[in-house]
Amino acid sequence: MTLASDSDIHPAWRRLLTPHEPFASLPEPALAALFTELRERRVRAGECILSPDSGVPDTVWIVLDGVIQAEDALRHQRFATLTGGEMFPLGAILAERPASNRYLAECDTRLLGLSREAFDRMMRESLHFNDFCTRRLANLLTRARDLSRPGAVLQAALQSPLKQLLSRPATCLRADDTLGSALKLFKRDRTGAVGIVNAERRPIGLLSQEQLPDLMLSTTPLSTPLSRVMRREITAVPDEMLASEAVLHFASGQERYLLVCADGVLTGIVTEQDLYRLTRLDLHELLARMATCKDHDELVAIARDIRQLALVLLRQGMDADAVTRLVATLTDRLTGRLCELTFRGAPAAGIRLCWLAFGSEGRLEQTFASDQDNGLIIAVDDPEKLTEHRGWVMARAREVNATLSRCGIPLCQLGTMAGSDNHCLTVDEWQTAFRDWIHAPSSDTIDTANGYFDLRPVWGDTTLAATLRDRIQADFHRTTRCIRSMADLVLQHRPPLGWMGRIQSSRGTLDLKEDVARFFVDGARILALSASCSATHTLDRLTQSARILNLAERDVESWADSFRFVQEMRLRHQIEQLEADQPPDNLIDPEQLTTLDHRILREALRQARKLQTHLSQTLLD
Repeated sequence: MTLASDSDIHPAWRRLLTPHEPFASLPEPALAALFTELRERRVRAGECILSPDSGVPDTVWIVLDGVIQAEDALRHQRFATLTGGEMFPLGAILAERPASNRYLAECDTRLLGLSREAFDRMMRESLHFNDFCTRRLANLLTRARDLSRPGAVLQAALQSPLKQLLSRPATCLRADDTLGSALKLFKRDRTGAVGIVNAERRPIGLLSQEQLPDLMLSTTPLSTPLSRVMRREITAVPDEMLASEAVLHFASGQERYLLVCADGVLTGIVTEQDLYRLTRLDLHELLARMATCKDHDELVAIARDIRQLALVLLRQGMDADAVTRLVATLTDRLTGRLCELTFRGAPAAGIRLCWLAFGSEGRLEQTFASDQDNGLIIAVDDPEKLTEHRGWVMARAREVNATLSRCGIPLCQLGTMAGSDNHCLTVDEWQTAFRDWIHAPSSDTIDTANGYFDLRPVWGDTTLAATLRDRIQADFHRTTRCIRSMADLVLQHRPPLGWMGRIQSSRGTLDLKEDVARFFVDGARILALSASCSATHTLDRLTQSARILNLAERDVESWADSFRFVQEMRLRHQIEQLEADQPPDNLIDPEQLTTLDHRILREALRQARKLQTHLSQTLLD
């Protein structure tokens, strides 16, 4: 080992470090101050730089050139390759604990050492350095998004909390105030709704202008207490909720008003018009067309508008997760209207139905390259007519599948569709299918069944889906075989990272869905099933299962950030293909990526390995 500190090597350090974050974004004075604190260290191939036995580290190491391998100290499995510009062991330094892993030189390598005292000083004096070190992957992702979408005004609006968007305090009254008092407030404040609050200003009801015509026609006296006419079914949300989340809420059609609260106290009311005006989106008109359309051709035209909306949102800076959720939510409503038109004779015939979404559709993670994954639950008043009614339902389900294909959601090549055999079943029949997967799993059946565990009701009698989910969860409580088989299947494939951290590709292409995203999707599903968590969306599964299983917050955040980036990359790639009149897919050439995108993708693959290690240690030991 040799050390160097001569000032004349600073230009070489600058050349090697400034292409990488956080050094690329550090102001010149901060960068110069950092260089004066660094000391160079040369290590030979095979040398161990750090291990758990080293105690609490007193130095942060930056790879200048060469390769460092991070190895799980217990299993001696390598899970990360660190190259130029990367720092270690940040987690141990920040937590003031020994490193969890061993760090070994893959080849002759040059490192730059930053003492603990100098690191703490940089953390205090540079907000950017501090933010990067505590949220490394999230900040790389933000940097990549900013570079790919310069000047995205809409992004700032959509990522703002609702409390920053409230233009005035909430118009509110007490439950014992009168209808006449509310009418005066409507006129004075020109507001669309009045919040009804208790003595602590916590919302208990709502009176909207849409209610007034019915109240006037029924000659309700103006002296009537609001407690007798207010709507008690209200939606109260925290003022920290992002505008993008509120847009999703309105798009689902659940509510037209959100009562915004700070610590439970009403501070404002946000309407769907407020959000649509903010984002310059005419979702209200789109949803109105959808609700009143009379035939399948109209829905096909609306589907084209939904896809165009997604393209606009992505170009303007809306993040990939919000876009996929919004598009899936609108597709749900489109599918629901399609089912209403197609199955309109079912109730009169004594048939109850629930349209189910599986796979990416069930997880609200559809991209432009997603195909259909759906099914039906059927219940009949007369069991003797089940066969007859099932035939009638399946014929119409095939019409729905065909129309969805015309809407730009291709037919599933594996036949996972409501109009296919064995996909229009009673609750008991569906439970039998799931029971076979749960109690007698094999690598083939689990690989096929994985997407079915993402089931989510889209339209119809949702109590049928709730009953099925309860039964499936009860079956899971009786065995761990299925979860272990799922974990074993995930571990049969390794993230495509080769020597020196190079991204491996087959014939020059990398499948972002199968080679990257799948690790996080499958891992989150396993964690959710282990935690008896009902969420289907990958990020929701990670968040909810983390609380239940007491997972390390930093690990879960890194897995979530990795998945967000992969989804973002998939959508960006597919937009480029659509604009070039090419069919969208998930295949990219890693060699064509920018330096920053390549680095983040490598980090995402490392996080996939880390998630695999967690599953191996907790489920297969």
